[in-house]
Amino acid sequence: MRIPDFLLLYILIFPFQACNKWETPTMVNLNGDKILLLGHAGAGLYHMNSVPDNSAEAVERAIDGYGADGVEVDIQLSADSVIFLYHDENLQSKSICSGCISERSSGYINTCYLTRNFTTTLAQKFEIPTLETIFKEYRDKKEKLTFYLNIKSESCYGNYGSDTEYLKAISRQIVKLVQRYGLEKRTIVEVNKDIIGEVIRSLNPEIRLFYTVDDLRYDIPKAIEKGMDGVVVGSEITKEDIAHLHQNNIWVALMPEGTKKNIKMAINKGPEIILTDNMEVTIRLLQGQ
Repeated sequence: MRIPDFLLLYILIFPFQACNKWETPTMVNLNGDKILLLGHAGAGLYHMNSVPDNSAEAVERAIDGYGADGVEVDIQLSADSVIFLYHDENLQSKSICSGCISERSSGYINTCYLTRNFTTTLAQKFEIPTLETIFKEYRDKKEKLTFYLNIKSESCYGNYGSDTEYLKAISRQIVKLVQRYGLEKRTIVEVNKDIIGEVIRSLNPEIRLFYTVDDLRYDIPKAIEKGMDGVVVGSEITKEDIAHLHQNNIWVALMPEGTKKNIKMAINKGPEIILTDNMEVTIRLLQGQ
């Protein structure tokens, strides 16, 4: 008897699919064996995302739309000491305005609409939000929501005069804002310059500090030596490195590239946090799909 073509095709393909079915690995980490999912720059930088990075709409999409455990956002300090969500050094790269955040007043920045996005139309107006706006909106919406703050420091410091003074100023403002909204235990600040950790820890040691790892051999021992709460690193870190950090009670945040393969590899390493650019794929994988 001749086997129908569609049945033959099913017989040939099904074993391959079954062998390649993804199963979420058993987690062993410092967060109760669970991975926190945070959207990178709000809802991630995946090319199908229709809202600008670091916008209030991106944060809303991550938390209310995807049900993320929190967000990673890039922050900068205005000339009058207001913290805004913005990544680039110059306003003209992603908005209708010009200059640096640090040399502009908050009043001026409030008039700057974000423009650079793959699918944003001229009819859509996305403001540059303040960090306080995000805190005020979401502090009570989800009990364990995590806010991961990445301070952007390039070569434009406005009236602050130097990189060090700028970082001191924004670190102090972070502490004030976090304390105002009672978010000490739900805020993580990335430490890409030592002065950030020094200022924040001296003012409020409850705020968690995650050390930026660029060189595994140098930065991991440094993070342990400085008593960091965590590290943030790309996918090049090994499971052995992570186990060593866990032995020192240090959390690990991984930022894999947005492909399914890379996200799988990151999950398999058992970090506490994944900062993702591809929310949909990461969610499916964490659900075992």
